[in-house]
Amino acid sequence: MKLIIVRHGDIGTVKNTFTGKTDKLLTENGKEEAKKLAQELSKFKIDKIYSSPYIRAVQTAEEISKIVKRNVIITNALKEVDFGIFDGLTSEEALEKYPNLFENRLKDKWNYKILDGESYSGASARVINFINSIVSETEDNIILVTHATLIKIIMVSILNKKLEDVEKDYIKTASYRIIEFKDGKFN
Repeated sequence: MKLIIVRHGDIGTVKNTFTGKTDKLLTENGKEEAKKLAQELSKFKIDKIYSSPYIRAVQTAEEISKIVKRNVIITNALKEVDFGIFDGLTSEEALEKYPNLFENRLKDKWNYKILDGESYSGASARVINFINSIVSETEDNIILVTHATLIKIIMVSILNKKLEDVEKDYIKTASYRIIEFKDGKFN
């Protein structure tokens, strides 16, 4: 069984912007990306499609749904990390507006909880509990439509990768990663 972990299509946000709970529609480019991605994913036998409730993810999941003929199941477990008071700001703006909080977060991103937000470890617990609950449901493939930071957290949490290494890998919009679940292990 494979987990096919998908990042939503383009929303026109400037790179290095904290876009967590800020809900944005796909751009026209993002819609086209989602359609192309859906065609690419049609080569897999898909049992279920789960999506974050944010509209950018739902729109992407709906395009996939049209092609693979599976309903989209919405789950809060796949929401992007809640960036709290940083949400909607670029890294530069967050540093300027909240220099101490920004620097404290850089020291330990995994455990630091941004004011009014959540830590990476909190998001990890949320999504890993969900993944563990669904991997035994089927032998077919499952699509998870989510967000860049949450994809990185999944890779750290179930593949035992280092956060610093995973963060070097830019996750393009409308791209996907495949994680195989076999013999009780993720690879």
